[in-house]
Amino acid sequence: MRRTEPLTPRRSASGSAAKLGIALALSGAALARALPAEISPQSLPAGQDAAQTAPAPAPESYPVGVRSLREVLAASPAWQRPDRDPDPARLAELRGVKPGWSVEVVYGHWCSDSAREVPRFIALLSALKDDAPETRWVAVDRDKREPVSEVRRLGIERVPAFVVSRGGRELGRIVETADPSLEILLLRILTPSPPP
Repeated sequence: MRRTEPLTPRRSASGSAAKLGIALALSGAALARALPAEISPQSLPAGQDAAQTAPAPAPESYPVGVRSLREVLAASPAWQRPDRDPDPARLAELRGVKPGWSVEVVYGHWCSDSAREVPRFIALLSALKDDAPETRWVAVDRDKREPVSEVRRLGIERVPAFVVSRGGRELGRIVETADPSLEILLLRILTPSPPP
């Protein structure tokens, strides 16, 4: 059940506003650098998790436009917990890919496919740590019309879309469902002799 009341900061014993806390289930150097220091499991009241503490925004208030990873996770706290971990063998192969590739992730907070695939991608970034690609996050509205410039530039019709590029040139994209997995599809796009 979603809570719709606004999130208010807890007060410390001294009366000053405490920092809001959102528990993170992810770790890794890349994510640690992307997230603010005030986000920590220790800042949650006993017995609460991030989903209870930070309610999802109402559908009409989902942010659109270019976002940071911090903003992606703040808008959809449940995305911090993917339904599966990345495949270790495929991670090793992705670490061996020539550096310099990037991914633009176009998603909707309202989209069930995004709610499944984006957390898996975030877990993949976390597992890749310093080998993770440069990633740009673009949130779109339900009609996939806003932000106009990004939707037109990328030719977005369905989400999520993981647009993989190298040197400004699109190499391929993964749209809606990553079957068999994000790791395998990324390797198929990025390597000359991809896995089956």
